[in-house]
Amino acid sequence: MTPFTATFLRTPVDQAAAVVRVCILFLLYTAELLDIVVECGFIVHAYADDTQVYVSTQSTEESSAMERLTSCIVKIRDWMATNRLKMNEDKAQVIWLSTRYQLCKVTAQTLTLSNATVQFSTVVNDLGVLIDSELTMANHVAALSRSCFFQHEAAPVSQTFPDVGGDAHTHSGFCQQLT
Repeated sequence: MTPFTATFLRTPVDQAAAVVRVCILFLLYTAELLDIVVECGFIVHAYADDTQVYVSTQSTEESSAMERLTSCIVKIRDWMATNRLKMNEDKAQVIWLSTRYQLCKVTAQTLTLSNATVQFSTVVNDLGVLIDSELTMANHVAALSRSCFFQHEAAPVSQTFPDVGGDAHTHSGFCQQLT
């Protein structure tokens, strides 16, 4: 007797449908997490493996905001533990965003959690964009300029973009368009 074998054809349509199903399941799974953050009175942005929590507060109310944030993080950690997930508190980043004058009024420099103490940053990486406390974008522009300069030094424009031409002015214009 010949053993039974089944062959399944995976078409791009089948794979696309599977990806859509996985995305929908992920959204259903994490919707409760987003509800927790909103119940705490914060704004939330969720990306693939990154959840960002935002609060707007007066500099005079920083201690209240810190307590609310700590409480919210505890609720998030509890929800994650219930759902067999683990929060990596060592990767948490906290930043105050304001004017230089208002930032001078802020005294809190750390956020104390049960498993970690998070130092407030002056610059954070938000999906590839370097954001500083005063929203000047100076660090991001400097990093982008370094990257463009490196690209210029690594390969002349005529090799990288043969249709454009080989002068440095053209490459400089290309880098300016990126910023």
